[in-house]
Amino acid sequence: DKGVKCIDYSQVCDLINDCDDKSDEKMCSNHFQCTDSSNYIPVEGKCDGHFDCSDFSDECNADCSKQILEGPELKISSWIIGIIAVAANLIVVLNSFGS
Repeated sequence: DKGVKCIDYSQVCDLINDCDDKSDEKMCSNHFQCTDSSNYIPVEGKCDGHFDCSDFSDECNADCSKQILEGPELKISSWIIGIIAVAANLIVVLNSFGS
């Protein structure tokens, strides 16, 4: 019984480190572990637009970046900015020919 601790099954994957080695939370799919801490947050908290981890790892990661880049808001904004830039350059060029 060297350091072995029995816990109730209800304590496994409950977002609380009940074992000193975090073994009751390591292989769980219902949560996300913050990168530079031992904190766990519900998996729904990852990429939800709110910083739940003190190191921001729940929002600043490859998965969340992919969601942002593939989202319609960024694509539409990029197209609008591009169209405005082209129009502004055309105005400058046409004005320089007129002078």
